[in-house]
Amino acid sequence: MAVPATIRTAVVATILFGCACARPTYRPTPIPLAQPPAWAIVFAAPGFTVAADTQHVEKVASEHALLIWFLTRHDETRQADSLRFNRSRIRLLVRCHPLGFRSVSQELALDDAPSISHTEWPWTGAKAPAWRAPELGATDDRFLRRTCADLGQP
Repeated sequence: MAVPATIRTAVVATILFGCACARPTYRPTPIPLAQPPAWAIVFAAPGFTVAADTQHVEKVASEHALLIWFLTRHDETRQADSLRFNRSRIRLLVRCHPLGFRSVSQELALDDAPSISHTEWPWTGAKAPAWRAPELGATDDRFLRRTCADLGQP
């Protein structure tokens, strides 16, 4: 698979393959996993699943959007730089109509161990990047549309 060329696809690569878009900072903080039924699977493919935390969704009225945690679990261990992981938790600011997103933070971990990396990006204010619109039918498009539908968003 070719290396993603745009920022929009870099987020998908981060979620799916662990390619870091920004230099990670290292903190020994665990990724707390919500108890079911908080994690709802919103996308599944051979080798990985993406789930949304439907219990801890926050409305951001100023952005007309929702802050949502997503958890990606890979069947096989991945490697980014010297980091080995099979679990990625990313927080996205999601706008359901028109569909778009901004990355907020990402943590990587191996199995249920504490996180081995934590990365944050600006998502509001003057330093916030433009909204990214997923390509129709792409993985991010599919799991974001499913999440919006599951949350009853138009």
